[in-house]
Amino acid sequence: MCRHSTVCFADSPEAQWLAKNAHRFGFILRFPYGKHEITRYWIESWHYRHIGESEAQRYQNADAASLEEWWGFEPAPQYLS
Repeated sequence: MCRHSTVCFADSPEAQWLAKNAHRFGFILRFPYGKHEITRYWIESWHYRHIGESEAQRYQNADAASLEEWWGFEPAPQYLS
């Protein structure tokens, strides 16, 4: 039994399909793995953001790492714990 929803979803056929196709419909994975120093969130494999079809296609083609980096934003502020 999977105990962590992020891992469970990330390994599902649906997540694999989204990773390959979401950009065709204008969506990108908002909080990708390994970018928590920039986004301030650990991976959220179910969290997609609509940025428009042409922008998402460019993002995908550039193999962009995070939306902050793609749009040239500073890293997100550190949140209080």
